[in-house]
Amino acid sequence: MAPEPTPTPVPTSAPEPTATPVPEPTPSVPVIEAQTPSEFVEPVVTQPGDIAVPVGGTTTFRLARSRPVLQQPGHTLIYIDADRLAEVDIFSPVANGEGDPLDDFAAVINELTTNTVFADLTELEPVTIAGLPARVFEGSVLTGERGFHTDTSTIGNDWAGWFPPARMRLWVIDAPAGPIVVTAESLFDPGQYDDAVRMAGGLLSTMTFEG
Repeated sequence: MAPEPTPTPVPTSAPEPTATPVPEPTPSVPVIEAQTPSEFVEPVVTQPGDIAVPVGGTTTFRLARSRPVLQQPGHTLIYIDADRLAEVDIFSPVANGEGDPLDDFAAVINELTTNTVFADLTELEPVTIAGLPARVFEGSVLTGERGFHTDTSTIGNDWAGWFPPARMRLWVIDAPAGPIVVTAESLFDPGQYDDAVRMAGGLLSTMTFEG
């Protein structure tokens, strides 16, 4: 016959459950997706805070207040207000207006200093942006001519690219993923030019670049 089983002792109290800590979520920077260039695209009012845009890899900056923002391939347009008469543009100058490739920072500077479209620009003192060297130009240009293509996939599209305004200040930044241009623009001279320059200064002071 089998021996009597030994009874299992019953614990007087259940052990306290161990709480598993839940990590705090890491806030993410919203990324603005590109829209297809056409004459009908509209900007989207974007709220204040850090914004990442697909320009030169990823370019991040901080909006101090809500602004209408339009994102096209390689090209971000941040308008002063809903009238869209002044703005700050951030773009990758991948080719000149005719579609000829611009491979590096030196090629973009050469385009700005030799192309007759930019003949009336004056070069200002160079600056440093996010620890990177930048050349600065200012003045009026020949409007109506495309200055740069901003994405190789849109070369040949009549509506794609960057077209110079009546008055502007232009920064060319030697960024890790290739040159990036930031402009403060007004459609009229002077129009809201001073407002655009102030907004550009705020954006440039918070700008970072990832290749």
